[in-house]
Amino acid sequence: MKKQSKILLAVLGVLVVGAVVFASTNSGLFQGKLMGGGNINKAEFAKMVVENAGLDIAPPCSVFSYVPEDVWFNQYVCTLYNNGIVKGYVDGTFGPFGMLIRAEAAKVVHEAFGLDYSCKLPKLFKDVDSNTWYYDFINQLAAYDFFSEDVQIGSKFRPSDMLTKAAAERWFSKSANLK
Repeated sequence: MKKQSKILLAVLGVLVVGAVVFASTNSGLFQGKLMGGGNINKAEFAKMVVENAGLDIAPPCSVFSYVPEDVWFNQYVCTLYNNGIVKGYVDGTFGPFGMLIRAEAAKVVHEAFGLDYSCKLPKLFKDVDSNTWYYDFINQLAAYDFFSEDVQIGSKFRPSDMLTKAAAERWFSKSANLK
């Protein structure tokens, strides 16, 4: 191969690598934007909750391992932690890229918006029993019409299913009802 061809290939290689690095660091994934379908992860959900609840953004912190101070989601996780909304796991982790189930998500939203619904509600969903830890969180949010774009009262809520990005977006389309 001629020397000029090798130089041209090297230059093209540098340009391709530069383009990939630029695209990845400027993509929604690195900026905390919801990308594509599928399930929402805890980092993405933390951002949605903090922004929709209007919580004051906390400064970067190092409370959890796997949540370095220089990642886009650190301040959202720290905000939820500082407000007593998330505690992380016993081992000191948060699991920002782990998925969360719908019941967990309902609890986080309920606490972020500081809801205090004083009367006991009847069973609103076929699969949300009154003896579960999430019963009040889900029923109280339903009483505020928070889930109506996603699921209707009297049907199944699916508390153990992973929360999808589409469902989270539908939920937060009703967040004005909680303020």
